[in-house]
Amino acid sequence: MPSAHGDHMAIIGIDLGTTNSLVAVMDDSGPRTLANELGEHLTPSVVAMAEDGTLLVGRAAKDRMVVAPDSGRAFFKRDMGTPTTYKFGGRTWTPTECSAAVLRELKRVAEVTLGQTVDRAVITVPAYFHDSQRQATLEAGKIAGFQVERILNEPTAAALAFGHTHRDHEATLMVFDLGGSSPPGIESDISDRRGYPKIGEAADDEGSSVITDRTTTAACHAGYGTPRSTTAGVPPESRRGVCQVRTTARSARQRCLHRSCACRIEDR
Repeated sequence: MPSAHGDHMAIIGIDLGTTNSLVAVMDDSGPRTLANELGEHLTPSVVAMAEDGTLLVGRAAKDRMVVAPDSGRAFFKRDMGTPTTYKFGGRTWTPTECSAAVLRELKRVAEVTLGQTVDRAVITVPAYFHDSQRQATLEAGKIAGFQVERILNEPTAAALAFGHTHRDHEATLMVFDLGGSSPPGIESDISDRRGYPKIGEAADDEGSSVITDRTTTAACHAGYGTPRSTTAGVPPESRRGVCQVRTTARSARQRCLHRSCACRIEDR
């Protein structure tokens, strides 16, 4: 885990996620994630443009896209290392530039929390990322003002974290990545207790959380006789309602489904 001890320059760890991202540091009290001014440890991996032309990142960008779906972009991590571009805010964006905006926000959060300049980072990526995707991640870090010390596979980072907190526990681990870019049980590392990876497997780019959100959203619409999980083919005047239902479904998943098998979505 990247560290910040005493007067030493901090090296932060960043999980640049498909749906959410977060930043962590190792200090005298051990590893910890850093919260923003709202007390939130997760920063939505979303960028959008406000009506006045201000670039929004994270929660503000996510909220903006509920009322103006074409004002920004999410899930751009899937397009890293490709020639894909997006148009919003009066200009064209690349996935790398969108990722850099998220990284820049995490850099700001770390600097405010730690009270020092932070320009070195370790960034995690999916195990299936190929070279061009990893290079795009490095470039995003550079644009954000980081010296990227290492690109680390996400399941390897999980194994290292387990090894740090269970130093006297000798075991062989299988790590399942259930993040926004990996379906359950596909991406995995088998590591020893010191976190040294032995096996790395590939993963698809259709995430388990996205599949869950689409299914829940479609079910919500089906309850009103309008099954729909995306805004594809939806008239502009109707997209806001679709996005609001999707946001409610996603909120329900994050609030309840990781603790129980079912939750209630209120009709508002």
